[in-house]
Amino acid sequence: MKSYKQITYRYLKEQRNRTLLTILGIILSLAMISAIGSIMVAAKDRAIQDTLENAGSYHGQFTDVSQSQIQQLTNHVDVDEVGVRELKNYATVSQVTQEERDNRNVVYPYRYLEIKAYDEKALSFLPLHLKEGRFPENDQEIALEDWVLEYFDEDYALGDTIKLNLGDRDTSYGEDADGYTIMTEETFIQEGEGSYTLVGITQPKRRWSGAFISDAIVGSRLSMQENRNYNAFFTLSDIKNAPAKIARIAKDIGVSKDNTFYNEGLLRLYGQSIHESFNSSIMALVLFVIGLIMVSTIAVIYNSFHISALERTSQFGILRSVGATPKQIRGIVLKEAGTLSLIGIPIGLFSGILAMKVVFYVISLLQGDLDVLTNMTITISPTVLVLGAGVGGITVFLSALGPAIKAGRISPLEAVRNTGDLKLEPFKKVKTAKLTQKIFGIEGSIARKNLGRNKKRFFITV
Repeated sequence: MKSYKQITYRYLKEQRNRTLLTILGIILSLAMISAIGSIMVAAKDRAIQDTLENAGSYHGQFTDVSQSQIQQLTNHVDVDEVGVRELKNYATVSQVTQEERDNRNVVYPYRYLEIKAYDEKALSFLPLHLKEGRFPENDQEIALEDWVLEYFDEDYALGDTIKLNLGDRDTSYGEDADGYTIMTEETFIQEGEGSYTLVGITQPKRRWSGAFISDAIVGSRLSMQENRNYNAFFTLSDIKNAPAKIARIAKDIGVSKDNTFYNEGLLRLYGQSIHESFNSSIMALVLFVIGLIMVSTIAVIYNSFHISALERTSQFGILRSVGATPKQIRGIVLKEAGTLSLIGIPIGLFSGILAMKVVFYVISLLQGDLDVLTNMTITISPTVLVLGAGVGGITVFLSALGPAIKAGRISPLEAVRNTGDLKLEPFKKVKTAKLTQKIFGIEGSIARKNLGRNKKRFFITV
């Protein structure tokens, strides 16, 4: 025998049942880790997808910026891509009745179309979803939201020509009784007429047919004049520290805080919320879940290695008698843990992912109303595998460390006496309630006294 550690393989072969039981414990622990990790990744991916569909894929937005500022933004070192939107003008759809104004406490004289032009990047950044047709390609084509079509005097379909009164809104503001700023009066200033071909019908995710202003899309070519203001949507080349980078970009190109906006829903899912307390809360929650799994797993696997070490008290004593050092004895136990980890960790990780795939497959077959679950997809995430393997390896090591240290402390004399983990303890009388004996009998009374004398083991087992 070349090494004391070769005894490990012989023991594992001889004690197949205990070996399989320990491996099963590792597999179940790692399956729990990978299952929870896979659910978290799937939930995050689903939430990001929902946010992209509802809020857009941009990271930041600047309003009322000039052509030169857009050029600076495009060339900024922290910016990846930039999309531009231009407000062309407003168009009236239908008059708002006095009854509607009274019921809704508004002063809008008309329902409006807010006509905007987008470049290709802006179209891809924003949550603009086509229901029918296509997006406009020139300033003579238009795309309207589906709900607003019912407010026109005529029934329009794709390919029809729509004539619109174009102009601007002149709005006056005042204060209500509580001191809040409110709209007090509005008039529409007509500046001309426009004729457009309806080429697309969009379907907003957040649809409310009672709104008074609807988005309309025309042409994808922007005028880009220096005397006009635009809205710029952009993504960062590196999402890390996104709020600070967006604020720095705004300062660099001369955009005020009032004109700086964040896609908070998306940044929050990347752990880059503008609210630091939210980021720290998410991290604390993840660490808590990982810690909870590690503690529960250590308690289970520890007992297996502890009992294994006790069973080999005489073996370790013989090895000490022939010259084995405590370090070598510890190495035997830790190598046993490492060998079982190499078998149990990979199986456990993929078992957890497979179990989640089966669960979500069954949920999809049930076709319930829980869209959050039915639309989630479990994928093999390298992050989950690496973190799971790391956490699992640390967990098994910590579980085996205690028994390994105890095994290294076994002396040849203790092995001959075969005292194992038995220690002479001072006699301590443990009282049990009479009700315990009445309910559980004499067996229950003895069990209760045993638990009272071995509180440490009792808590570990629980």
